[in-house]
Amino acid sequence: MKKFGLVVSLACAVALAGCGSPQPQSATTPISTPSSASPTPTPTPTPTPTVLTDQAAGKYFLDTICPANKLLIPLEAAFATKPIDFDTAHSATAAYRDGLAAAAKALTAPPLAWPQTVKPDVDSFVNALYADVSDNETLAQQTTLANLIDAWHKQPNAQGGAQAAAIRIKLGLPSDAKASCGM
Repeated sequence: MKKFGLVVSLACAVALAGCGSPQPQSATTPISTPSSASPTPTPTPTPTPTVLTDQAAGKYFLDTICPANKLLIPLEAAFATKPIDFDTAHSATAAYRDGLAAAAKALTAPPLAWPQTVKPDVDSFVNALYADVSDNETLAQQTTLANLIDAWHKQPNAQGGAQAAAIRIKLGLPSDAKASCGM
């Protein structure tokens, strides 16, 4: 048994002796590395985006779309007032167009990924918002009261209502847009 311990001790000593460097290193002695060995870069995997929870997605959706929805109040009021004031109606039209554009842009870049249950609806809704932005751009470009009123009467209905309702329902929000936005 003593012989076995001595053999193991000698084997360890020999193994440890081979771990040292052949010459003593000092702070000024450069360490050479073989020039033929170049490290192979490790590819970085594409990170999987974190998905918003339904609750967080619902909050983000409402925080994004409600400001634009609320711009409908002064817009509709401007065209309901008799006589219609051109500057008021024109300003309300431009504000609504800009609100829709801001909402569309924000919905395409949430802080995290949309839940898969609503992603197709959000994509479709954003496309509808861009169509609404275009329609309201036509309205905002009018330079006379008569043309503005005529364009208002020819204005198509907003196109994203069904998609927005689907998003709200799937995220557990009230299905009514006005109720969802506190209007």
